[in-house]
Amino acid sequence: MVVINQLAIGEGLEDGRSIRTDATAVETNIHYPTNNSLIWDCMKTIDRLLKKLKDSGVDIKPR
Repeated sequence: MVVINQLAIGEGLEDGRSIRTDATAVETNIHYPTNNSLIWDCMKTIDRLLKKLKDSGVDIKPR
């Protein structure tokens, strides 16, 4: 990034004393942390991790 800034200053495109920013906002679906959604997230994570263990050769036995 420093090299790009130095080139821009050298070409006279920038003075190096100010910056430009972009604060674009994008609408998205929000996942609110309700009790049920948190428990469901835990169950999905445990399931994913157990599948990963099983795929790596660990013998998974239900209790």
